[in-house]
Amino acid sequence: LHTAYRRQRQMCIRDRSIVINAYVLTHIPSKPNNELIIYEAERLLVNSKSNQVITYVAEGEDLKHFYLIKTKLENAIKAKDFKWLYQSIIDTNDDNQELFQLMLKVLTNDGQELKSIDYLDIANQTGLLRLLDRYTLEHAIRLIRHGVENNNNRSILINQLISDYESDEHRNTILSKISGKNLPEGKLIFQFRQDLTEEHSSLLRELGKDLRSAGITICLSLIHISEPTRRTPI
Repeated sequence: LHTAYRRQRQMCIRDRSIVINAYVLTHIPSKPNNELIIYEAERLLVNSKSNQVITYVAEGEDLKHFYLIKTKLENAIKAKDFKWLYQSIIDTNDDNQELFQLMLKVLTNDGQELKSIDYLDIANQTGLLRLLDRYTLEHAIRLIRHGVENNNNRSILINQLISDYESDEHRNTILSKISGKNLPEGKLIFQFRQDLTEEHSSLLRELGKDLRSAGITICLSLIHISEPTRRTPI
């Protein structure tokens, strides 16, 4: 099979909606414009309406899984189909302070939750994890500001990827976003994976100074970020 394309269309009759299914084969050996075909599929996905569905048909189950998860992530980000999990954490240093870990859960277009273990690596490879982290940060800021307005002594911990902060532009964008919100010192906590920070030790020291100057506390997760963690404050 060198080329595969299928399109289904239902004509709109009164209150009936149009449903479009596009199937794109991602590896076409006999065609030199393979990348162009994939680009057009991506463009259709980004510009699609809510009732359109894009499915990738690839050679090999691994590649098919990659594009399937990537598509689900892009659809969820476009529609902001998320739900939020608040995990209460006991803060032994202050019994009067509420400490929550905020975790974003991705929902597919049928309302099912996409497990973190199924998409984290792909989200990281495609750069989509940075977008998910941004949404988590924005939600954390809203929660903290709401707590301040209601005299609620609430601190929020969120996961962040240390490698994202190698980009000066990204670092400055995050810091300016936080600094402009006048958050109380120590109310926002960034958690980085310890196994990934070991290879970015100099970056972590430099970043730590910038974050502390912005009133942000940082800590290290001792195991994978998608699981309940032990934390080491730094």
